[in-house]
Amino acid sequence: MNNSFLPNKILLTGANGFIGSVVLKELVSRGFHVVAITRNPFKVNEYHGFVEFVTGNLCDENAIEEAIKECDCVIHCAGVVSFDSKKYTEINNIHVEIARKIIRAGKKNCLKRFVYVSSHWVLGFSYAKDILCSENTPLNPDGKCHNVYQKSKFDGEQAVIEECGEEIDAVMANPTQVWGPENKNAMFNSYIKKLLTRRFFIVPSAGINIIDVKDAASGIVEVCLKGRKGNRYIIGGENITYSQLLKIIFKARGFGGKIIEIPTKPLQLFIRLMQKATIALPEFVRDKLSFIETALSFRYYSSKKAEVEIGFFPKYLAEQTVLNTVYYLGGHRCVIK
Repeated sequence: MNNSFLPNKILLTGANGFIGSVVLKELVSRGFHVVAITRNPFKVNEYHGFVEFVTGNLCDENAIEEAIKECDCVIHCAGVVSFDSKKYTEINNIHVEIARKIIRAGKKNCLKRFVYVSSHWVLGFSYAKDILCSENTPLNPDGKCHNVYQKSKFDGEQAVIEECGEEIDAVMANPTQVWGPENKNAMFNSYIKKLLTRRFFIVPSAGINIIDVKDAASGIVEVCLKGRKGNRYIIGGENITYSQLLKIIFKARGFGGKIIEIPTKPLQLFIRLMQKATIALPEFVRDKLSFIETALSFRYYSSKKAEVEIGFFPKYLAEQTVLNTVYYLGGHRCVIK
């Protein structure tokens, strides 16, 4: 199957972000001509001479028009990771509306391919360890979006396909849970730092898929070069239980802790009953319920399609990735390259 696409000039959004900054490094290392919109070019000073920077932000349509000139490809990495319903307008704007604006600007130029960096959140989850979710897994058991981040990414995919139509190749990259040093997400960092000091943990018998940010970046570039029009590609790493994750964190921090696993089925039933009654509940309660539901599930994914179609194979094991992340947040240098 040959779907190779060789871009002449790539517009990258989110070049200062956690994933986008590593995608930028990957593109430069492969010798691609890259344009990046940034409010502060000095934050990526190491790439001056290798990358064409347009000063501005993605809310500035003039900056978009200027940056997309002569670009035949866009990789839309810009995003906001938040599950706060109060931030819906901001989240929806970057994931949906700005994606539309970029595509419309691209149609006036020579845009041929738009790579939308989506998320595993749009793929739902399973309640069984032995069931791996794929690109075709339905969105949650009830078919509904359960938080604003999930909804914005799901709507973003639909908007991109709609705007691109037949004129532009729309391709989606769906990374699983991305870990690595220099993650700028305050919610994630705060959560991990709490895990570094606690000694007693009650966790559900469930798990997640962890991918190193360097593998995620490499996979996104492969989706850009080889992905089929209108398709999603899960860019995933290793599936591990929450107990396994905690044991890696114990190793990184240098002392152990007590882990108690609890069965999830009774709690899952309770959450489902609560969700049916959410009309009378405040938004923050609905947000919490969606988090609990997610924690009780297996977010285990298969990257088989990406392996077969685009040749994506992650290099880093979950243990390497988690150790590097924890070392960085603990103020230590990463020791595993």
